[in-house]
Amino acid sequence: MVSTFLGSVSAHFATARIAAFAPLSDGFWFLTGILLRLVGLLIWLAVWPAMVAPGQLVGGYRLDTLLTYTLVAAVFSAQLRVRTPIAASLRSGAIASRFTWPLPLATQYVAEMAGGWIVPLTVVSVPLVLVAPLLGVNPWPASVTAAGLFVVSLSLGVAIGIAIDFAYALFAVRLGLSGWSPLDALRETVVAFTSGAWVPLGVLPFHLGAGFQWLPFASAASAPLRIYTGTGDPLLLIPVQAIWAIVLALAVRALWTATRERLALHGG
Repeated sequence: MVSTFLGSVSAHFATARIAAFAPLSDGFWFLTGILLRLVGLLIWLAVWPAMVAPGQLVGGYRLDTLLTYTLVAAVFSAQLRVRTPIAASLRSGAIASRFTWPLPLATQYVAEMAGGWIVPLTVVSVPLVLVAPLLGVNPWPASVTAAGLFVVSLSLGVAIGIAIDFAYALFAVRLGLSGWSPLDALRETVVAFTSGAWVPLGVLPFHLGAGFQWLPFASAASAPLRIYTGTGDPLLLIPVQAIWAIVLALAVRALWTATRERLALHGG
């Protein structure tokens, strides 16, 4: 049993290692994606000072906190807006061949996703933290405690994001959708407005953030960022995240069992 477990771990690491080098195969286009992320970040870092005066409180955030929030959201963008390769496999039909791999289908995609984070974290996220002071942004968490709780919260957020991503793919299969569909646009719109991955929920108009903060999308992104910046109560945010992680895991597992045969047929 031990050898089987170690073999499974080794196979998942091998999958992650292969996926880690996949972005480099895009060549120039990989650099284009990095540049677009940097440009988007610089725009937000320029917009906040134009909208919020030093010392002014907007939605519970001061200017320095908004800048830190925006920077950290860019540094951990992939972890706050989780996307596994399952949707791409469904579109291409490659998911059928995945059933022949000697690994559970779900963990294949999770390992591949994690491997895909390595290069962006190395060549984009780490340098961003290092140059942040030159941009007038404090990249550090509100406290040592906040840093530790952020790791816990981010881990729960990733688990929630994986569940949401799988649920999206399974619903697409059950609805008979393939390729791009209005469901993609709906998902991106909902996530953009309700997750807090781009703009803190507290600064949204009409107190919308007060309602959005209880949704799983906010638990996946807003919660870790609020803990990092010291603008949210970890004793409330982390239990809510844990509840969503458990509920979504159970729901997706049931949906996966009910949809497994359709997944294979969809790929075939």
